[in-house]
Amino acid sequence: MVLDRSVMSDTAPVRRALRLADMMQLFRTDDGAYTVDELARRYGVSERTVQRDLADLQDEPIRLPLVLRRVWSRMRCRKL
Repeated sequence: MVLDRSVMSDTAPVRRALRLADMMQLFRTDDGAYTVDELARRYGVSERTVQRDLADLQDEPIRLPLVLRRVWSRMRCRKL
């Protein structure tokens, strides 16, 4: 899902909240993996902004389990 910039507010906190919500949805529904560069281009932000966003998604209260293996992807639990 790519954000529709026509409905986004011009305020940075709102844009960031929408971006984080979209990233959360992306990682929860897609089994793919993404580079920081791909995410930066997708959301029209810097790579450093994406790195901060990914760190925030892994922190409280969201705690989205992500893993870095050359690309960012959602951590999967193995069934025993």
